[in-house]
Amino acid sequence: MLIGLDRPVRPEWVYELLKMVEIGTAPARYYLPFETIAAQLTGKEAKRKVRTIIFRSFIYSFQDDNKFILPNPLIELTQTREAEFMRPVFLAKLIFDYQICQRIVPKFQLYKNRNHEIPLQLISKKMVSEYGDRDVVKRSVRSTIRTLSYFKAVRMADNTAIIQNAPAVICPEQWKIILKLYAGFYLKSHIIDLDSINRDLLFFLSIEDNFHDAVREYHGKDWEFIRDPSRNLLFI
Repeated sequence: MLIGLDRPVRPEWVYELLKMVEIGTAPARYYLPFETIAAQLTGKEAKRKVRTIIFRSFIYSFQDDNKFILPNPLIELTQTREAEFMRPVFLAKLIFDYQICQRIVPKFQLYKNRNHEIPLQLISKKMVSEYGDRDVVKRSVRSTIRTLSYFKAVRMADNTAIIQNAPAVICPEQWKIILKLYAGFYLKSHIIDLDSINRDLLFFLSIEDNFHDAVREYHGKDWEFIRDPSRNLLFI
C-alpha cells in the first residue's frame, strides 16, 4: 500500500498513456510522449513524478518486473473503451493503491458543514495529526484533493473548501471491473464479503444503482456469488 500521492493526476493522462502503449515494449519508450500528454504540467520533475504514479498503479502493479509492459485488463479496456467509461475505474484503482486516499475520503462525511462544504484546512490538519507534520504529507493531501476534483468526485467551492459531487451511476460492467480491483489491490484476497465492503472507498459511485445487478450478472462467469442467511460473498 502506497502512502503518498504526491502529485495530482488527471484521468485523461492515464487514458492517453494506456491507449498509446504496446504490449512487449519497454516503459522508457513512453517517457518523452508522456511529456506531451501531460502538457498542463510544467517542469520535467513534475512530469516524471506523475508518470511514475501512473506507471506504478496502472502498469507495474500488474506485473513482477518493469523491463517490458505486459498485458493487463486496464490496458486492454482502455484501448477499446471511451475515456468516460474508464474514468471511475482509474479513480478506484488509485484509491485502492494509496493509503492517503483511503484516509482522506472517510473524513468528508465527518467534517462536512451545514453548507455541504468540506474545509480543506481541517482535512489537512487531521492528516498531519495522523502522519506527522511533514511536507510530503501536506503535499499529498493537496494532490489527492486535486486528483479527486480532476476525476469529478469533488469540486472546489473556493480556495478553502471542496464539495462532494453526487455519486456517479455506472454500468454493471464497470462494477465488475472495480470489484475485481477492490479484491485484488485493496483486500488482496479472492473473496469479497459484500456485507463488509468499504463503502467509504466507493463514495464517488452510486452503490445503489447497478451494483447488485452486476453481482448477479457475472455470477458463474467472473465470480461465484454465494448468499445464504450467514454469508453474502463473492469468490473471484
